[in-house]
Amino acid sequence: MSNLVNIGDVPALDVWGDSVQARVITGANASLALVELQPDAIVPEHRHEHEQLGMCLEGSIIFTV
Repeated sequence: MSNLVNIGDVPALDVWGDSVQARVITGANASLALVELQPDAIVPEHRHEHEQLGMCLEGSIIFTV
């Protein structure tokens, strides 16, 4: 049995309405989220308990930290 998952097969979850959606894969000690933002989407200020990493695969994004 393979532990590999096609991220395109993971259902998208509405995080902040349909303009911000995420596909999430979780393991015992790690998780991966592919977050898809519609043009001009705004993500409200929020915090995470653990460090977060990200990369922009297409388009551009502005973060306020």
